[in-house]
Amino acid sequence: MSEIGLEPEADEKLLSRALDEAEDNVDLAERAVAVHGYVPTAHASWLSRALDTLHRVAALVQQGPELSRRALGALDRSRVCRRCASTRTGSTRPQRP
Repeated sequence: MSEIGLEPEADEKLLSRALDEAEDNVDLAERAVAVHGYVPTAHASWLSRALDTLHRVAALVQQGPELSRRALGALDRSRVCRRCASTRTGSTRPQRP
């Protein structure tokens, strides 16, 4: 996996795949609600935060690299899963926010 920002085409493909996967997970959660009448609150909350963050990143990509870099640098790491945040540093162990 490339370091974010070094290979724009690869990063755009990864972002697109992440958005597709998150939207598929929303569909699964909606089906779970239809079948079981609910979805665990923690899962729904995490899914909402993840999807919001991905949409924010996608919007920033459209605004250009310099603005995106600054905005992503200020991203609230509590809205990103530990595994996702640790991938940026190259570590395989989760990092504390």
